[in-house]
Amino acid sequence: MSRILVLVPNIATKDRRVLRQTKSLMNQGHEVEIVGIVTNDAPGTRAISDEGIPITRVQWRAESYVETAKIYARRLMVGVLILLGMIAGTILLTTLIVPRTLQNVIEILMPVWSQEIPKVGYQFIAIGLVGLFLIGLLLAIRTARKILSRFGRLGELSKMRRVAENYSALEEGYKPEPKNLRERILGLLGNPQQLSFRSSVKVRAKNMFARLEEFKPDIVYCHEVMTLPVGTAAKKKFGCKVIYDAHECYDDLAHAEPYILATYAELHAKHLRSVDLLIAVNQHILDYYIETYEMNAHFLVLPNTVFRDDGKPYDGRLHDKASLSSDNRILLYQGGFGKNRGLESIVESGYLLPENWFLVMMGWGNMKEELLALSDDFKAQLRTDMADKLLSERKKSPDYVKRIERAMEHITRNNEQASQDNIFDSVSVSVETQAETSGLAGKTREQTLRAYAAQKLIDEGLKNPSNDAINDVVASILRMEGQIEQAAGLKAIVGTTDTFEGGDIKMAREIVRREILREINMELEQMESRGELDKVRFIKPAPHDELVEWTKGADIGIVPYLNTGLNHWLCSPNKLFEYPNAGVPIIASRMKFLAEVIGRTNIGWTIPSDFTPSDVSLCVKRVTDEALATKSEACAEFMDTNDYKTYEPDLIEGVRKLLAGERFVLGPDGKPQVAGMTIASLGSPHNNSHTA
Repeated sequence: MSRILVLVPNIATKDRRVLRQTKSLMNQGHEVEIVGIVTNDAPGTRAISDEGIPITRVQWRAESYVETAKIYARRLMVGVLILLGMIAGTILLTTLIVPRTLQNVIEILMPVWSQEIPKVGYQFIAIGLVGLFLIGLLLAIRTARKILSRFGRLGELSKMRRVAENYSALEEGYKPEPKNLRERILGLLGNPQQLSFRSSVKVRAKNMFARLEEFKPDIVYCHEVMTLPVGTAAKKKFGCKVIYDAHECYDDLAHAEPYILATYAELHAKHLRSVDLLIAVNQHILDYYIETYEMNAHFLVLPNTVFRDDGKPYDGRLHDKASLSSDNRILLYQGGFGKNRGLESIVESGYLLPENWFLVMMGWGNMKEELLALSDDFKAQLRTDMADKLLSERKKSPDYVKRIERAMEHITRNNEQASQDNIFDSVSVSVETQAETSGLAGKTREQTLRAYAAQKLIDEGLKNPSNDAINDVVASILRMEGQIEQAAGLKAIVGTTDTFEGGDIKMAREIVRREILREINMELEQMESRGELDKVRFIKPAPHDELVEWTKGADIGIVPYLNTGLNHWLCSPNKLFEYPNAGVPIIASRMKFLAEVIGRTNIGWTIPSDFTPSDVSLCVKRVTDEALATKSEACAEFMDTNDYKTYEPDLIEGVRKLLAGERFVLGPDGKPQVAGMTIASLGSPHNNSHTA
């Protein structure tokens, strides 16, 4: 059989698409090897995958740094030579050419003045004129660059709008961040990130080609755009057949810098014409490449599907890891925590879900801390909202009226007692009078009160009052004063200092409101201790060979892509097959391919492409048990005809035809017909039951 070298711009052992397809070719008797790259997580240059596939990883970082330094050195040398030439030219102009020309002109136009101007004067005038010319030239160049950059920006936006319209943020105008002196100097020599990136592409390709020369393949299988230069070089030198597997629409990735997108577009324009078989993950992405670039290739659609699940029942692991009971329902997100994936919105939506629903975020990425902080903020807001809701509900209950009545009775008793004994005025006056007549002025409050209490008992006929009797009177005074102060405080809150019926009702309501809030806070603290307010749970990603067993614990899986680029608009993520493989229906934002698949197969629901957190929660709230069961059955039917085994023969047959030199099937237009998964093969669209 043939020798096939598979190229990937990663460590290879975690790329399931690459491993599945390579194993399929190995099973056909082909001698295969995967060539990837060394990273911090995978520093070894040799490895063997779980499937038994040999892997070689090339070193690239040190050489890439050296290559970048060489580019800087070459550009710096050219810049220095240009600068020296400009200096020499300026000296020549200001000391010889311009002064002589200026002197001749003045002698002709103003012969009298020419005799009075010394030779050095002509040189100073020449320096001034040359300086003004250079300043004007620099200003003209700067203005021209601004104008051209605006036209370039408009052109970029126009290209983006071909499919995806959600670019309002870019239309606000380009505002570069201020740069320090070092960045400005380096900027004259080129964008450091761009130079480093281009150097890495060049060095990786060179070192992969070195391994290719040793392996001498019949077919070079290039996964992703950065490996394309190796395939082209191999075809020129050895006559190899070239397969290009485009996992995404690389020309417009949502998270990539403009210089990266420009590099990818250049690689496609230069190398796609050397490709013999172009493979894409869905028909729309394949159509984009066919319409955008010139090529003479055959075409195949191999979706990001998976092997069919063996049907083992769910063992509870997802609920256990998320600390949820088995009767709790789960909305699951699995994947990377990256920008432009709508993760901030779905975290917020988690706190809007129905009472028994929880959002589980199973993944990894540099946004995790940001998402955790967002979750804490939304949790605090949920607690506040729940407190307001519970307070409103309890104010409507019959018990609330009874509590108001009891509070009114308490206030009335206090008012009557205060009026009868005139505590607030007479006691205070009596205490002060007693202090003056007994020579206790300036003593402590306790001493004054005890003296007043003793005199009060004597006046009532008790000749020698005991300490206990005095203490009882003092305690009674303090207790009554405290009640009056409390009443006065409540009156101030409700906006009155008078004791009348309307003010008493307001005070009663305030007393009951405070009591209810204390009760609600205690209830919320108990709920929080049980985790009922933690509507969003974060857990680590599952091993890929166990992923389906974890996914089975979800009731619904979510694919929340934002419409921020052509790649998202046409995306075909692994989750489109991983969720249904576990029998889990999908909620997905209405991207073009996602909406078509869900609409034709009934495996879930779609929400607006510019969805809000409320769109997600509302979709979940509308889901019934019957709908879940129906969609889950549709998931099983979808995977019966769209698992990896369905499309594996297309890959095997495509490779066989390449090696045999056979013609592929031609369509009505005379061009090679697309094999594999097509939109039409998914069936007719269902009714609108898939829209939220």
